[in-house]
Amino acid sequence: MHPSSFDKMAAFRRDYLTGRENEALTILDLGSQDINGSYRELFVEPRWRYIGLDMAAGKNVDLVLRDPYDWQEIAPDSADVIISGQTFEHTEFFWITMQQIARALKPNALCCILAPSSGPEHQYPVDCWRVYPDGLRAVARAPRLCGGGAETSPCGPPSDVQHVEFALERWRGPVGDWSEHFGKGRGQTHSLNGSEPLRSCKEVEAAKRLRTVREHAFWFSGCSPTAMPDIWAPWVRSLGANTPEWLAALNAAIRKCIRSTRGGMPDVAAWNTREPVALAIFLERKGPNERISEAQEDWGMGRVPCWDRALPIAVSVRPFR
Repeated sequence: MHPSSFDKMAAFRRDYLTGRENEALTILDLGSQDINGSYRELFVEPRWRYIGLDMAAGKNVDLVLRDPYDWQEIAPDSADVIISGQTFEHTEFFWITMQQIARALKPNALCCILAPSSGPEHQYPVDCWRVYPDGLRAVARAPRLCGGGAETSPCGPPSDVQHVEFALERWRGPVGDWSEHFGKGRGQTHSLNGSEPLRSCKEVEAAKRLRTVREHAFWFSGCSPTAMPDIWAPWVRSLGANTPEWLAALNAAIRKCIRSTRGGMPDVAAWNTREPVALAIFLERKGPNERISEAQEDWGMGRVPCWDRALPIAVSVRPFR
């Protein structure tokens, strides 16, 4: 362990845990094996429980993880503090490990990650990465962790979320019965640009606009395909019955990384036949006074860390008036 690493962790202990010595805290140290030093002495308090985690047994290792990307040995929401120093550069897919850190942390818990941004190669057994401050901020933001300290920015939505308003006109003609409007009733709208269907709705209008930039765009609904209004059928697909293979696979991968077992997927998905995931656009339709639900936030935040490739999936949240 480099002296500077120990000093930085000591500063974290001083700045964030001073005054909490009488609290019962569970502190996990990821990559804790004592090769040439450890952080254990910084976290010795009568009411604190320090647990050293690593991939192999050794000095200062209390618990061996069988899989760095699936912590079956650690219960969700069980840790008050997770620390890790000089481990991420040796972790092939550290962004997935970050997802496990987020899973293990209690609400409002603390996490301190130290990783080098430069330096010579030092394999143990591999040496994969050097991480800049912006990189750590991005990795923390994806699984809904907030970056702390002077060099990090507040927690928030991914930088690829766009908010765009469309001024749609409410439908003023005959509403029709449920089978003609999918339950939209007075929430139906006029076509934005005069194209069919003239009696439309917000999700259909979003799909129409997205087809100007992608080959395919549909509103994905939980209703049966037989329940879809005929005039909207070209723009609507039923979840499960008509979900394309790539989207079903992506949704299944995301579900492994988030708590929500259903719901949360954005209303409209657009894609190209070639490289559908890489060029996908997801759109969640919200009115002026509506908010993103927890399930929707989880799905959007969980999309990249859970997929087996780092793909630029765009998620757009677009309120309509």
